Amino acid sequence: MAIASACLVACGRFDFDDLPRADARADASDPRLGPCPGSVLFEDTFDIAGPAPLWRISSMSSPIPVTETNSELQFDLAGPFTGETYKGYRTLARYPIAELCLVVEVTQVPTGNTTSAYFKLFDTTRVAEVFFFNNGSERELTSRTQVNATGGAGTVDHYVVTTHDPTAHRYWRLHHSAGWTYWDASSDGIQFVELSRLDSVFLEVDAFVEIGAGAETAIVDGGIAGFAHLTANGP
Repeated sequence: MAIASACLVACGRFDFDDLPRADARADASDPRLGPCPGSVLFEDTFDIAGPAPLWRISSMSSPIPVTETNSELQFDLAGPFTGETYKGYRTLARYPIAELCLVVEVTQVPTGNTTSAYFKLFDTTRVAEVFFFNNGSERELTSRTQVNATGGAGTVDHYVVTTHDPTAHRYWRLHHSAGWTYWDASSDGIQFVELSRLDSVFLEVDAFVEIGAGAETAIVDGGIAGFAHLTANGP
């Protein structure tokens, strides 16, 4: 497996040889694959027409329009955009990593070539994310981490890819449990399948949450990335 040496913090895209494909694990008897445990730390149904008081806009210079419409957070990639650009909703607060369980419903993924949507946790130098990418011929859902991501670039460490299924992957989840990091997906937000795992918590003691979308190259009519009902649970 070839390992990339640099990565844009928003998402970025690289050429990987022989990428590992996810071995989805579905086991109804495994309580970890059920709903998130613990108490609700925060949730958002995206129905107040703006990021405050939970979020702020990242990448303010990006021309991507962002709206909250009919309880859906939309990143409009219609463009035209003349080059690489990303925008996100980033939490104002950091949240404790221990046993943190985050779920977001993904209502739309962008349709244009080199467009993406992402859902991530990050601290000072490290990123763990679920990342959708449309490369024109295939749509991929990736579990990945970056290290030394200060200033927008980092080294990709954990990288597992599965072919995106808009029904089976309607809900994306990042979950820290018993010292492990898990990437899961679900069709109903109740019973999940495991996309990949990492045998460490990976991040520091707390982290920001961000969801967003963008494009790696100039695009026209890139479609819309839509998110709904994000929840965060913890001890």
